[in-house]
Amino acid sequence: MSNQPLGIPETLHPYQLVIAGYSGAGKTTLIERCIEKFSAQFKVGYFKHDAHRFQMDYAGKDTFRAQKAGAKTILINSSEGINIYFSEPTIQQFTLGTALNNSDFILVEGYKNSPWEKFLILDENGLAYHEYLEGKWQNVVALVYTEKFPGTLPQNIPCFERNQIEEIAQWMLGYLKTKIPPVYGLILMGGKSTRMGTDKFQLAYQNAPQYQECLKLLQPHCTDIYFSVRENQNLPHEINANQFIVDKFLDVGPLGGILTALKDFPRRAFLILAIDLPLLSNQTLQYLVENRNPYRHATVYRNPKNDYLEPLCTLYEPKFYQGALIALANQVKCPRKILGSLSIQQLRPPNPDHLDNANTLEDFKTLKQKLMS
Repeated sequence: MSNQPLGIPETLHPYQLVIAGYSGAGKTTLIERCIEKFSAQFKVGYFKHDAHRFQMDYAGKDTFRAQKAGAKTILINSSEGINIYFSEPTIQQFTLGTALNNSDFILVEGYKNSPWEKFLILDENGLAYHEYLEGKWQNVVALVYTEKFPGTLPQNIPCFERNQIEEIAQWMLGYLKTKIPPVYGLILMGGKSTRMGTDKFQLAYQNAPQYQECLKLLQPHCTDIYFSVRENQNLPHEINANQFIVDKFLDVGPLGGILTALKDFPRRAFLILAIDLPLLSNQTLQYLVENRNPYRHATVYRNPKNDYLEPLCTLYEPKFYQGALIALANQVKCPRKILGSLSIQQLRPPNPDHLDNANTLEDFKTLKQKLMS
């Protein structure tokens, strides 16, 4: 059960910052200038919360007539973009996050009564500041003032003059970085290995079973590491049972393991590693992690050998979960296809051969010979 006030969703986006203040304080102007500053590097989303009733178009226009006729959801698609109207607040709360999900981060104008962290714009008559001192504004993380501000600013919170756009933008980016989740590791070994004829995690390409090699590769890059497994799978006794994540999404292949991990740990990113990539090196993983873009749905290699995205050596961010669920509802089960439909950071692997996988015994023998030569 959420403790959020009625009408306020728990969150709109993993990376969000509310610009709050009274009407006329300059919220929209500040947001516009910040978006101009960020847009060359980021996909910035903007959401304005209007506490007042508004009408989509005017009397006599098509959308107005559709709304009056009883339409609960209205979309306008034009060359300039898509406008969406929802008449039911509960649906709106669910769909807002989906609509904004493709943005790297969002700036929110309004929601002044929400518990979300806020950038408070002080009005020149001092009303918002007096209320801030009285504790009427929740979770204020920084203040913005004008040169006409009638008072002495506090020393225990960042304060910026409204025209200090460079300083404000840098502070915002620093703030957003504090929201970047840590990286957990996930070794996918729940496949049935039908073509291989035996569980792939038991194969030894070098001196140890492949699951142990994967564990060693992930350890320098992850704070915790888990094994994605299927129900009732025969597993190595030396692995702690607390490290198993049993698939909850069934009959969808490796996507099931990825979604289960992101569902069980919703505030963690996951570095996914398939059990059948025996040539993979620490260099390949390190390059992936060092070039992570946490604001996208995932950081992923595009293999130049076939021009395919490699979904099973990928760093998935928490918001991939929502995008993947929508794809799954539309019968799309392939992680590669889902990644191709989302906002991702693409990389070229340092050595494409390291992404070669083994699906058959013949593949196993070929790759084992490569490692021994």
